[in-house]
Amino acid sequence: MNRTRGQGLPRVEAVSVRNFRCLRDVQIKGLMPVTAFLGANGSGKSTLLDVFAFLAECFRDGLRMAWERRGRFKEMRTWGAQGPIVIEIKYRERPESPGIIYHLAVDENENGPFVAEEWIRWRRWLRSNPFRMLDGKNGMVRITLGEMPDEHDPTAEMMLGTTDVPAVAILGQMNGYPRISALRRYIAAWRFAGEAVYRSGPAPVRQQLLDGIRLLQNEQPERLREIFKVLEERIPGATGLLTVAPDPAAWLLSRTDLSQGTLSLLAHLIGLADMAQPALAGMDLPETGIHPRLQPGLAGDFRTLSAQTQCLISTHSPFLANGLTPEEVWAFNRNKEGHTIVRKTIDLPGVRDFMSQGAMLGYLWTEGYFEAQE
Repeated sequence: MNRTRGQGLPRVEAVSVRNFRCLRDVQIKGLMPVTAFLGANGSGKSTLLDVFAFLAECFRDGLRMAWERRGRFKEMRTWGAQGPIVIEIKYRERPESPGIIYHLAVDENENGPFVAEEWIRWRRWLRSNPFRMLDGKNGMVRITLGEMPDEHDPTAEMMLGTTDVPAVAILGQMNGYPRISALRRYIAAWRFAGEAVYRSGPAPVRQQLLDGIRLLQNEQPERLREIFKVLEERIPGATGLLTVAPDPAAWLLSRTDLSQGTLSLLAHLIGLADMAQPALAGMDLPETGIHPRLQPGLAGDFRTLSAQTQCLISTHSPFLANGLTPEEVWAFNRNKEGHTIVRKTIDLPGVRDFMSQGAMLGYLWTEGYFEAQE
């Protein structure tokens, strides 16, 4: 695992979700620097990415806006379920740090959405007793004070004055709560791209591509030249005068002979450069529009990016999956009630034996070895 530049980065190790669309009760443990979610249409892959996007939007924009964008609880909560939507992540600030658990339960009433429960479970040292350094319900929170809080340190209680913004999003902007501030910065910086992650409608892909080229041209021209070189290697003759054009974005806009596949691969490479900033990036169906012959190379792109950014990917591509290991790929299916079932492919019957004999992960999926057994 080549993460020379990323050894000190925070990383999500596990996620638990209840009552979020088809994710009635899902737990995933052992998220890797690159983790792919593989499954058929409607199996819940994009929904899981949207759980992470929802959490980030709650921190950046507030719960109410994230709730409105997704059609409120009528669209968000699992059909027929009662009670709050619950999201829980386990992460580490650094590889050698104790694990931290962040728990958020969201409900709604006649006034709209509210944070029903929120807590951070933390331990000061690996052998210390875990405790809730932040514990809140319905706008009242208790916080353990200090740079590196201990269970015996002083606590403070406060009423936040609102219930539609997570306590971490509020306290994380104040002085005196360094661990909470670190969590807020980490989650608020998560980035997402792809077909279905932004239900509210992202900027058009072509405009995103042009904006990305101009940004790199102004701030990282060498990186832009590297991207054009990679594009030329994968699709010979694709870039043409793009490499020497004084304004590559304007040149690109004027061309009508570039295929959608070429534009899709270029958008993928530009997007990777943009995704190198946060500590977690989610990408929904990154293979869209890219020729199957070029899709195996996407796995290597994500491995390179994972030195700086934890990558979560949803995909339909067996060719992308062929470039990953069974520890990195989770199979998504629906059970007879319509709820998502998630399994790590390394734990599925026969996968270890098939792989030891030279089988490829993506082809095992297309041959039906990852289908639900219940």
